[in-house]
Amino acid sequence: MLAEIALYILDIARNSLDAGSTRVEISLTVTDNARVSFRIIDNGCGMDEDTLAHALVPGFSLSGISGRGYGLPTLKKAALDAFGSFSLRSFPGHGTCVEVSFCMDCALSPVLGDVEETVRLLVITNPGVDFLYTRNQNGRTASMDTASFREILGELYKPMQPEILTYIQDYLCQMRLSLLS
Repeated sequence: MLAEIALYILDIARNSLDAGSTRVEISLTVTDNARVSFRIIDNGCGMDEDTLAHALVPGFSLSGISGRGYGLPTLKKAALDAFGSFSLRSFPGHGTCVEVSFCMDCALSPVLGDVEETVRLLVITNPGVDFLYTRNQNGRTASMDTASFREILGELYKPMQPEILTYIQDYLCQMRLSLLS
């Protein structure tokens, strides 16, 4: 099992990218009552009923790459072991939604990890994909939408350029800090 929720988010987001998504929405909620949940919604190819039925079978993968197909079943087990929940919905041609929660008081719950760094890595390594990241914490919400960066900067939007990379990193850091104060 993965030891960090941030790594589960990375794994599910990679599935979204493998499904041809051009937009991935990642929502993280940290509550005062020791619950952490996340939701990832994409506009990828989605899954038909047969694929959806097999998606939670360990080792099932349409990628043909050895060692794939363990992310969703492992995530579901980790969530349920930590007295949380797991939901998977998908529709062909419309994308997929994964929703997960963990009880952080449970000894079996993974640690949160650095979700903002995970989002930053997703953004800079997938410049053609729009990411909406929303973090809810302490009753406050902050978000970052790379579509707005793309709209403002046009062709200048290149996440690997040092200035843009620094801006994204600073934006995510300020976003997290604004929720803690």
